[in-house]
Amino acid sequence: MTACSSPRKMHYYGLNLPPQGTAEGTPSHVAWPSLGIGPVTLAPTLNHTGVVSQTDSSRLRVSGSHVWAGDLDQILTHLLAQQLANLNGSPRVSPHPWDHRSRPEYQVKIHVEALGGPLDGPVQLRLNWVLLGERGEQELLRERQTYTCELAGSGYEAYVAGLNTLVIQFGEDLHQQIDARLAQP
Repeated sequence: MTACSSPRKMHYYGLNLPPQGTAEGTPSHVAWPSLGIGPVTLAPTLNHTGVVSQTDSSRLRVSGSHVWAGDLDQILTHLLAQQLANLNGSPRVSPHPWDHRSRPEYQVKIHVEALGGPLDGPVQLRLNWVLLGERGEQELLRERQTYTCELAGSGYEAYVAGLNTLVIQFGEDLHQQIDARLAQP
């Protein structure tokens, strides 16, 4: 007698911008020069294909059937670059990596320390970022930020939606801080 097992159903997730017209960011008052987003690096606990959640204060669960539809660092890089380009109204925002012959005038490097929480919430985004000028040679601004939100439901769909909300909030704040810094003489 042979046992039959059905293959595990895979669920793929990405992070997305809200529909056009629903973003709450303030448009830029400054025309930005070229800006590069990245690299975005992840804490080792986040560097998995499976969606990572927390089961208690020190235990993590890496899902085998709920996975990112790409590398999470690249998903974050492209989402933030697209969001900042939309908020600034500029086509001069590029995701890392870029051609070394056309390095952006400004660059934002990001290190994500935490992105997650329990599957039933709340979830947290904790990161460090630095704005560099002079084509990556001069540090202009360094920040550490933490965002938290409650989930609108339970399960992986609500969990990833909560993570998405946190990343969008960070992108809006990042836009405002870059805008303020680039407005300075």
